[in-house]
Amino acid sequence: MSMKASEYQLEEPVIKISVVIPCFNESESINELIKQLEIGFVRGDTQRRYRFILVDDGSTDTTWACIEKYCRAKKSRGIGLKLSKNFGHQKALLAGLEYAVKSSDYILTMDADLQHPIHTGLEMLDLAIAENFNIVLGERKVDAHSSVFKRSTSKSFYKLLNLLGAEIAPNVSDFRVMDQQSTAVLVDHGDATFFTRGIISLIGFKQAIYPYTVARRFAGESKYSIKKMLKFASEGILSLSIAPLRLTFIASVILFLICSVVLIYILKAFLVGDVVSGWTSIILSMYVLFGFNFLLIGILGEYIGKIYFQSLRRPRYIIQEIVSKNE
Repeated sequence: MSMKASEYQLEEPVIKISVVIPCFNESESINELIKQLEIGFVRGDTQRRYRFILVDDGSTDTTWACIEKYCRAKKSRGIGLKLSKNFGHQKALLAGLEYAVKSSDYILTMDADLQHPIHTGLEMLDLAIAENFNIVLGERKVDAHSSVFKRSTSKSFYKLLNLLGAEIAPNVSDFRVMDQQSTAVLVDHGDATFFTRGIISLIGFKQAIYPYTVARRFAGESKYSIKKMLKFASEGILSLSIAPLRLTFIASVILFLICSVVLIYILKAFLVGDVVSGWTSIILSMYVLFGFNFLLIGILGEYIGKIYFQSLRRPRYIIQEIVSKNE
C-alpha cells in the first residue's frame, strides 16, 4: 500500500522572533507604541511568532504601570522587565537581549519613541531570514527631525571613532536584527560598559546595512542629555581603541625632542657666557608641558578606571520584576 509524496509534507517550523525595546520615561508614547506593535506584527502569522520584550530602565513616570497593564492582559504578547534602577540604555538593551536569546530565532531591537518604523523592522527581518544574514543594521538615511546640533555631533562622533581605528558604520544606531548565534556571542562579551555598536563591529558574522528614513518622534523629547551623550561617546572610545594613549605617547616624544633642543641651546649659551633671553616663552612652554602632563594623566586615569570597574565584575543590570500574562 503506497501513499502520495504530498501526504508526507511537513509543516515549516515557526520562526520565533523577539522585539526588544528599552524604555525610559516614555509614558507619553508607550501606549501608542504597544498599539503599533500589535498592529504591525500580525498576530495570525502562521510562519512567525512574535513577542515584545519591554525593558523599563528605572522610569520615574507611569511607563512601568503601562507596561505591566499590557503584559498582564489575557491576549498580550508582551513581557515586561523592570530594572531596579536606571542602568542606562545599553544595559537595558543587554537585559532584554539576554532574556530573549535562548528562546528566539531572531531578535529585533528598536527604540520606544517610534522613530524606528515598524514596517522597516519587518523589512529588515525579511532580509535577514531570506538572505540568511546574521545581522542586519538599520542605517539612518534621512534624519530631518533631529536638531542640527545632534546630527553634527553624531556625525563627528562616528568620524572620530573610525579615525581612532574602530570600524563602525556611520549613522547606525541600535535599530537592528540579529539571529540567535550572533546575539549569543554579543551578550557573552564581557565588557562592563557594553557598547553594542562597537562590539558588533568586532564580532563579525554575515552583516548587511539597511537604509531607512527616521520617523518623527511621537511625543516628548530625547532622553539623551548632553551629559549622557558625552558619557556615551567616551565609553565608546575607551571600549574600542587605545589610540588616545598612542597619540599622547607620540606627542610626548615630540615634546621631549623640542625640550631637548631648548636645553642644548640654554647650555650652550651658559658655557659661552651669553645671557639666555626669552624667559617668558620658556615659562609659557613649561605651562604647556604641565598641561600636557595633566592631560596624559587624565587619559591614563580613564583607562585605569575602566580596568578597575571591569575587575570588580559587578552585575551590569539587576532585574527587579518580570511580568507577563502567564505570571
